[in-house]
Amino acid sequence: MLRFITKSKWGADPCVSLQFYRSYIRSILDYGCVLYDSATNTHLKILDRIQFKALRIRVGAVRSSPCPAILAEYNESPLDVRRKYLAHKLLIKYRSSNTLLTGKISVASVNDRCHPYWRHKRSPLFVTAFTDTSKFQ
Repeated sequence: MLRFITKSKWGADPCVSLQFYRSYIRSILDYGCVLYDSATNTHLKILDRIQFKALRIRVGAVRSSPCPAILAEYNESPLDVRRKYLAHKLLIKYRSSNTLLTGKISVASVNDRCHPYWRHKRSPLFVTAFTDTSKFQ
């Protein structure tokens, strides 16, 4: 669909195609990102490739153009940075409303530091965001 919108002779304005990317494609990639951050690195790289392919189509860049340059050109952040940002934003929202979920994340944070199961695994994104935002209280 993005290829159709960004045709060179009669396609949409670059600002419109960037807005389409942000509202349609990036929103799909962001949906549930806090939960799927614990997926394997190979699955996360597949999502990164989808993001880069969509941005290349939007820009009209060749396949060999470097991904960090395309991200910098259009002021987009990589998906791993965006996942961390969204997790922190969501956790701050939960902390401000004093929901029961904050207490459960606190318990998960303690388990993450103490339980032997988590010694060789990556910490869940909510737990990492919880420990990061705990410093500011």
